[in-house]
Amino acid sequence: MSVFSPGPGIADDYWKRYYSSEEAQEIGEKISHTTIPSGGLPIHMRFYLQDRPAPTIMMLHGLLPYGLMLGKVHLAWHRAGFNVVNADLPGFGLSGGPRGGATIPQLIQLWRDVIAFTEREVDSTSIFTAGQAEDSVTSYYTFANDPRVRAMSLHLLLEYGDVENLDWQGNHMKIRAMMLMVRASHALKLGYNFDAQKNVPWEDVMGPDVELTLGDPLVFEHYTLGLVASMAKPMKPPVLFEDCRTPCQVVGSEKGRLWPCAHNRKAFERLGGPKEWVLLEGAPQWSFHDDFASTYASNVIRWFRENGAETKGAERAVEA
Repeated sequence: MSVFSPGPGIADDYWKRYYSSEEAQEIGEKISHTTIPSGGLPIHMRFYLQDRPAPTIMMLHGLLPYGLMLGKVHLAWHRAGFNVVNADLPGFGLSGGPRGGATIPQLIQLWRDVIAFTEREVDSTSIFTAGQAEDSVTSYYTFANDPRVRAMSLHLLLEYGDVENLDWQGNHMKIRAMMLMVRASHALKLGYNFDAQKNVPWEDVMGPDVELTLGDPLVFEHYTLGLVASMAKPMKPPVLFEDCRTPCQVVGSEKGRLWPCAHNRKAFERLGGPKEWVLLEGAPQWSFHDDFASTYASNVIRWFRENGAETKGAERAVEA
């Protein structure tokens, strides 16, 4: 009996609005899903699987979308011959837990549980990771120098607790005061939540699709204090950037306002192992548009192939 069930696993068609009718049909035909436990919570996972042993890309998502919204890049990778494994963070999409309430330690534990499931159930010839935002940072925290992961593609790289991570919020004195307030409030177990739309510039991530996203029945309204406090707490990665030997590609978005390219580049320069810097010229932090998805996905495909991914009999990699 298979652990994979066909389809996206949701009895609502709103997600199809992010795609053309042809893309939505292709996703429906190729995708399967299951649920795993992680940290005591049910986690929704989805898969695009090849019919033969193949390299596998694992990806979660950032703190605005959920996994089913990222199907354009998942399809591109699957067409190129990869298995694709994706999971919704705790409290996002179809996963259980307080809405908008995942913490950084929970994300790290989720990555551990996702790779354990992938090794056990997905017919992989090799494993790679790709990250959009916080899943990018936590993938590094989890897998740097892990021999199970052949290479990583990171859209964001930073150290948690660094005041420069929040440059878009104002001057550093203001940011330090905010971080101290958040950590103190969490320690006192205050039940404060942060309005997701007021505290994060959604247009920088969702672009012209903000209104479409706000109508999604799975959209969330706030971040919990626990999530924000875990991001504000200083936390060095287990493997310092200088000590990393896992091949890392860092993909920077030139027009990103949440995490400017210069901040990403600063972290990239510290990486001690094989690495590649890719600049998406004129691109916002993220976009659901075809041109962004095509450029981003094709760079990831190339990097993973250069680092040992053998994708025999692959279809077209990316469609314009």
